[in-house]
Amino acid sequence: MINVTLPELKEGTDESLVVLWFVSEGDRVRKGDALAEVQTEKAVSEIEAEADGVVKKIAVKRGESAKVGDVLAVIDPEGSPEPAVEEAPPEKKEQEKVPDAPKVPPKLKKLARELGVQVETIRGTGKDGRITEEDIRRGGTEQEKRLPLTGTRGVIARRMVESLQESAQLTETAWADVTRLDLDRKEFDGDPGWTALTAVAAARALKNHPLLNAHIEGEEIVLKESVHLGFAIDTKDGLQVAVVKETDSLSPGKLQEQLAEKASRARNKGLSKEDMEGGTFTVTSLGGYRTEFFTPIINPPQTAILGIGRIQPYVAMYEMKPREKYRLPLSLTVDHRAVDGAPAAAFLDEVIDLLEHPDRLFGEEADD
Repeated sequence: MINVTLPELKEGTDESLVVLWFVSEGDRVRKGDALAEVQTEKAVSEIEAEADGVVKKIAVKRGESAKVGDVLAVIDPEGSPEPAVEEAPPEKKEQEKVPDAPKVPPKLKKLARELGVQVETIRGTGKDGRITEEDIRRGGTEQEKRLPLTGTRGVIARRMVESLQESAQLTETAWADVTRLDLDRKEFDGDPGWTALTAVAAARALKNHPLLNAHIEGEEIVLKESVHLGFAIDTKDGLQVAVVKETDSLSPGKLQEQLAEKASRARNKGLSKEDMEGGTFTVTSLGGYRTEFFTPIINPPQTAILGIGRIQPYVAMYEMKPREKYRLPLSLTVDHRAVDGAPAAAFLDEVIDLLEHPDRLFGEEADD
């Protein structure tokens, strides 16, 4: 017998939730087949079969948690599928027997889950009553959709609730006049976007405001020496947070390159656990929408998160004449247990000062 155990999926996390089983007891599987989907933190992973055989036992049911090393299932490499035994009801032996529901391949089960379709309610139109992809997609349009709060979406929901319940969050907002920066930014290497520009300003300001570049661990505030910014990336499966190490040492152009590469991998489920670990401060942007200010929620155990809204044109008087200018809305949320309102405002002021003076933001690069 071969025990399928839970591996360590994320450093420092010894427990995961079984989101979905793609197989049932008695199913035959081949080496490399997806057996189950499990979640930890904001990552969702698949557990694969290590050998050919028959699933003899599923030890951890869907919705249950397991720790690293726990047996999730048992595979018999010499086994064969056990045929289902049909028995007529004792008092109605002559009644028509209801045939067993046809087997549904794991990929179709996953599709049904994504569409909120219950496979047992689908009438198969394929050979011998098999359920096809078209049957499932049709079922998704014919019934009320119910999206399970599981997988990545479930983890996000749980962590956001925990973040709000376990910390004292305060949000401060301010405009940054980026008129000059808007004119200058395309002249620099990499054509950095507003997320990269603001993140570099935040990373440099954090060196002077260590309480915002910190973790709360139990009864202690742990100040982090290095600045490793996490970036919230929107994917079809929900938010993923990719971490860029030593962000304060990067130019806006270099950071733009890394952000583009990590965003691409995040949207194709290509982030590794190393890509999502070690963040000391998070940046999130809604600048692609019409949102100005908002209330970003801290990613625990961090003490702060900076939100970027959509850049706005406005008119101001300059030398007695109206002049079109541009401003960027910033929303800073801090954990009031570690950071008071005035230190938070001082940090936000320094970020804005860097954005309003490109020569300070770019350093020598701005003079080229």
